[in-house]
Amino acid sequence: MPAATRTELWEHAGADVNRIPGVMDVDALVDAALVGFDRKEEVTIPAIHDLSAWEALERARGVLASGFQQSEPAPATAPDECPPETRRRLRPSTSRAEGPSNSRRRRIVREPS
Repeated sequence: MPAATRTELWEHAGADVNRIPGVMDVDALVDAALVGFDRKEEVTIPAIHDLSAWEALERARGVLASGFQQSEPAPATAPDECPPETRRRLRPSTSRAEGPSNSRRRRIVREPS
């Protein structure tokens, strides 16, 4: 996974790459990627110097992913559990574009504040 890399794409996007801090040179990125490949690393992130940062991210992703298999929304996100000031900005959708098979499903649409 590269960080910002010094390529011609920045110029095509209209950005001056020399004004962006921490941009890695392509040669350094490729060299680091090849070292990771030789080490058979599953993920190589040349810009991350502290492996514990990656390990913490992986642990956090595991915790988050464990909550994805839920049949009900978390109480804090269920519309009936929202604070009154938030509930006023939410309203059930009246659209039936999904068809009759989904008619029991309740969609929430944010109204402009």
